[in-house]
Amino acid sequence: MHTGEIGELDSDLAAFQIDAVLMAANIALRLGVSGVVSMVRRVVDGFLRPPR
Repeated sequence: MHTGEIGELDSDLAAFQIDAVLMAANIALRLGVSGVVSMVRRVVDGFLRPPR
């Protein structure tokens, strides 16, 4: 695997996790929680990072 490539992942699980994060982010934005967008980006980046 080369730097910048997405590691092998369970696509169904990844879709579920990303949807869950987006739903939580939507609620947090409606409640006025600050920093939500950067948190979502960090979480999704973590999902796509290859396992160590």
